[in-house]
Amino acid sequence: MEKYGDYLITICGLNSKKPYLELKTTKFKVPYRISLEEAFVSKKFFEWINNLVDEQGKIISDIYLPIDFKFTNTEVSESNIENNTCLYLHKTTNNGKPVIEDFAIINHIEKMKPIKMSNYLNLEKLEEKNIGNKKELEAKIDEYYYNNKLTKNYYNNDIKPKTGIFSDKQINILLTTKQAMLNYFKKGIEVGFKTCIDKMTKEMILEKFIDKEYINIQEIANAQNFRLNLLNYYEIGEKANMGNRIKDLYYTLKEKTEKDGIITCENDEEFYFAAGQLIYYLVSQSEAKNKTQGLVTPFLELSTSTKLKQAIITMYKKYGYKIDLGAHKINNLIGMVTGYETQAKASDYQDLIISGICSKNIIYAGKKEEE
Repeated sequence: MEKYGDYLITICGLNSKKPYLELKTTKFKVPYRISLEEAFVSKKFFEWINNLVDEQGKIISDIYLPIDFKFTNTEVSESNIENNTCLYLHKTTNNGKPVIEDFAIINHIEKMKPIKMSNYLNLEKLEEKNIGNKKELEAKIDEYYYNNKLTKNYYNNDIKPKTGIFSDKQINILLTTKQAMLNYFKKGIEVGFKTCIDKMTKEMILEKFIDKEYINIQEIANAQNFRLNLLNYYEIGEKANMGNRIKDLYYTLKEKTEKDGIITCENDEEFYFAAGQLIYYLVSQSEAKNKTQGLVTPFLELSTSTKLKQAIITMYKKYGYKIDLGAHKINNLIGMVTGYETQAKASDYQDLIISGICSKNIIYAGKKEEE
């Protein structure tokens, strides 16, 4: 039971899961006693929230009450967070009656600064608009990483896997991160969100390569590019500038592969990004109907650079007959990757490999330019 503004709001329920709330000094089962006047106010309040609808007539489930709210002509949208302290309520219904499942008192929160989206992977078909508010950001994160299963399951733990659509691993990630997402997008609490955004986006992207009849590289590329923007916007440690480093790697690699003579990789990041570019090119030579099906995943599961190079050489021998011996760029790229030695674990550079796979491919880009 909360005193909010001029009204008493009853938000304490009693059920089989909360026996400790039961008042033991009465014959009837209640969590507390209230006066007749308070009962009328409480009844009026629940009737009011039960009838709240938006301009399209859709029932409002997430309610933001200003500190001086009235029962009529009250704006209950998320914009109240930006104005003053407000009360957040999440309402559901049970047999037509309103039930408050969650609530929080939210202090004034500044309006989110827009995210200016960058095309770090040089994607040709990217049509990414800047993110202007949290609602847009929430929708994009839900689409790219949770297959649109996040917001509809904020208050549901009974989620079923579906082969090729949403795996057990994805469900586990959703269940362990959804509270942080809810706290950020509904209540403005940023700490948990910033803590999990790096790991969540990376694991969800890796899952897009697994348990699929067909791997949609464009979809994965969009998710990876969005991840790099998030890391930059929220300043996630050393990864904050990874997008710009990847963009620089692309142009450096493109310039090197166009040169004559012996060329080499200068560092581990360049090597693993180049490996990703080479993997995509070699996989594209496959005659399989779904060229990416099951062919990319094994490369992402390799732990060392030696194993990665061996796998690339094996695939090169398999599809090498399709590659013109005079193909300057591909020969340079193969030489750079196979000739580089490092002790750095491939598993520590998955972002670079994935970005290399998803970025605009320098071999195909070259062919188009020559044509």
